[in-house]
Amino acid sequence: MKITRFFPIVFLITIVLVSFYLRSINLSKIPYPGESMDEYSFAWVGLSLIRTGIPIGISGITGYKNTDFRYINVDQVFRGSAKGNPFAINSPWFDHPPLLGLVAGGFAYLMGGRVFEDTQVNFIRKPMFFFGVISVCLLFYYTKKVFGIKEAIIASAIYATSPLAIISSRMVQAENLLIPLFLASLTATYLYLQKQQGALLYAAGILAGISLLVKLSGLAIVLSCTFLILYFYPGGIKKAVPSVLIFAVVSLAFLIFFISYGAAFDFGQFLSIFTSNSNRIYSIGPLAFFDLMTATKITASRYLTDGFVLAGWFSSFLLFVLPSEKKKHEMYILIPLVCYLVIFLLFGSEPYGWYRFPFIPFLFAAIARILMLSLRNPDLFLPAFLILLIPAGVSLSKIISIEKFQELAGIWRWGLAGLLFIYLFSYAKPKSKMVKILIPVTLICLFVLSIYLNLEYFRKITPQYWQNAT
Repeated sequence: MKITRFFPIVFLITIVLVSFYLRSINLSKIPYPGESMDEYSFAWVGLSLIRTGIPIGISGITGYKNTDFRYINVDQVFRGSAKGNPFAINSPWFDHPPLLGLVAGGFAYLMGGRVFEDTQVNFIRKPMFFFGVISVCLLFYYTKKVFGIKEAIIASAIYATSPLAIISSRMVQAENLLIPLFLASLTATYLYLQKQQGALLYAAGILAGISLLVKLSGLAIVLSCTFLILYFYPGGIKKAVPSVLIFAVVSLAFLIFFISYGAAFDFGQFLSIFTSNSNRIYSIGPLAFFDLMTATKITASRYLTDGFVLAGWFSSFLLFVLPSEKKKHEMYILIPLVCYLVIFLLFGSEPYGWYRFPFIPFLFAAIARILMLSLRNPDLFLPAFLILLIPAGVSLSKIISIEKFQELAGIWRWGLAGLLFIYLFSYAKPKSKMVKILIPVTLICLFVLSIYLNLEYFRKITPQYWQNAT
């Protein structure tokens, strides 16, 4: 086996092991059990479907005919998160399609759970844990296919070590199943566009369709693959129409299962909940977009600052303004990013942190692409440097105190001054050997430092630290 083929395999195995290890640390403690009651609700829906044939869960949506208030002291939540209030139990539950519930509740059932008190987070989070590791692998493979091995290494290294990505991927939320389906469907679409094999088109449609049985925001996956086919299909839009129609029919046909599911229990209530869900008032517009870029939420009220997310948005904007003839491959991440953004804003998703999770892999892929472009083009050194400085600075500020940082102030000032000199020198002597060495060495060192600080920041996040996380 050639070394060029052996290295990606070794790196992928390494990144899987790192992802597996980091995501297993405090799996059932951070976030706190009960910090999002939706985690239990999804599991109860699946468990009740398996045990009684009727979906039962928690909902804050008006329109349910059957509501029962119960004290279900799973994970001792009434000593903390539940604050003494009983759960409002609704049946049949139609807030979302049932697939995630069947995954979480089914796993709890396999582990011996038979009643709602048995759905502890140490059971129901384990499938999410595996989906998180799979997502890292899929991001590596998709980025490698679209851009190359170097971008794949950078993007997956960030995704594997980002504290926000690690902790958010543990939660029993629909988005954590949407992410691997999103990446898998995009990968199948990319391969179809390259090989023109009908089986790949059907695979992309099936994966996108399955996402609609997880959550209706899976429409973003359908839109993303549709626009990618229209944009990249050989021969132009007219020749792409048959493929788009096949993909649309295959993927959207899965909605029939959800509608039939609702009709099997109570179609009137199903429509009532769907209407009520559609009319919920959330923040929309510029304020929601600004909050999306600047606030790194995990739950409805819990924040965990991660500079790589803001760096990812800056990287995405920079990719958008590149000359059109130079950003064709970039559309493989920009189109999904925009499609999910549209669904995010239309669905009024701003209040809850988990609606933001599907942005994360594409933002990290954007950082990887900008970093590699800057290594080839000295003109992009400054924006790439500033982009990498964000996560490094944020993580450093979380790791050390202000007093400790004062001891490093001299290094910080002179280091930045030296890097500014490198940037100015790169413009004065763009073809010099020194510039060709200094720019990549500087960016690579800063990236490695950012990953190291990621790990140090994550190591600091204990259950005690989490209590005050912002």
